[in-house]
Formats: sequence, C-alpha cells, structure tokens
Amino acid sequence: MGVVVVNRLVFLVFALLLGSISSPFAEAGSSMIDEAASIQLVIDAFAAHFRAQDPEALATLFSDPVVFIDPHRGEAEFSAVALREMFRSDFANIQEVRRYDLVDSTVAVEGESAGVEVTYAVDMRIFETDDAFQLTYGWTLDRSEGAWRITKLWVIDMRR
Repeated sequence: MGVVVVNRLVFLVFALLLGSISSPFAEAGSSMIDEAASIQLVIDAFAAHFRAQDPEALATLFSDPVVFIDPHRGEAEFSAVALREMFRSDFANIQEVRRYDLVDSTVAVEGESAGVEVTYAVDMRIFETDDAFQLTYGWTLDRSEGAWRITKLWVIDMRR
C-alpha cells in the first residue's frame, strides 16, 4: 500500500514539474492558434466592411499594392488609392447589402504568410436587381507591421 502511495506522489510531482516547464511545441501550437485568430478577424472585418459598403475600411485590409484576379477584371495590381476607388465604384452600383455572412473558411499559416479560402453567403440588390449567391475567395496574406494584410485575392467559385 505504501509503495502505491509513493508511486502516485512521484507521478504527481513529475506531472506538476512537467506542466510548469514551457514546451516549444505548446508555444508553437499556441502561436498558430493566435495567428489563425488574427486572420479570423480579417475574415470577419472583410464581411462587416462589405456589408457597411465602406470602401475606406475595406481597403485597410489589403496591402499596397494588392493583386486581384476576378472574372470581370482579369488579373490586375492595385495601389491603395486605386483599390479604394474601385471599391467606391463597385459600391455605387449596389443599392443594398442584406447579407454578407461567413459560411466557411480554411486558414493555413506558414511564418509571415498565410493562405485562406473563405466562402461568404451574399444577398444584395445590385444594378436594381436582387441577387443571392455564395462566393468563395482565395487569399494570400502577409504580416506587415504586426497586422495581416491581403496581398492577393482571387475568385474560386460563385454559385447562385
């Protein structure tokens, strides 16, 4: 009986010591979770700024310059000024954004860069016509001055 108590006591002390030692694997896992959470803020802000039709706020999520690839414009690089102007022009054609909600996202962080695939459910009135669809983007993000910025955006899929 005494041996069992001693073994349990030794195990308890060992477990407490082990728990107080900082593990590089635990720190790396925690860091990855923090980075994913930071990128989730960008994903959420993108939807919120689009819903608000706020070109200035939306543009703050992007690097300067940024590369856009979409079915309407092809591939183009935009400066911050040109990006805000593009958003202003696009929002001028949207009478109402009823929904721009996150459906799904996948985030892969590697150092100072990240890849994101994000799908939003969209319901809006554009060009005086009601339109509802799911839109999936691919994003490349880089960390700049402590913040994640979208450096490249492309349309993966759009389903009505």
